[in-house]
Amino acid sequence: MRLEFVSGPTCYSGENGFSALTASVGLEDAEVVKQLRAAAVQDSVVVVRCAAFEVEGRVGKFQFNTDTKREAIYITVDDLRSLKPKRGVE
Repeated sequence: MRLEFVSGPTCYSGENGFSALTASVGLEDAEVVKQLRAAAVQDSVVVVRCAAFEVEGRVGKFQFNTDTKREAIYITVDDLRSLKPKRGVE
């Protein structure tokens, strides 16, 4: 999973700019792609965990409506949680 945060100015000074957070998942694992496609069709909330982060959000259906070759599936992030690192048994 890759997380990307983008921010910048807008043309209206009262808005104080914009920001967006997206998550993307690579296409290497066919089973994960299948599950994300099903979630998009059903408009379900997904939870994706990777390393120290957990993302909750929705997969956009439009990603599957074109024949455009893509490298990842994008998730709109509704919630981002930092996970505590697992420690070894002492």
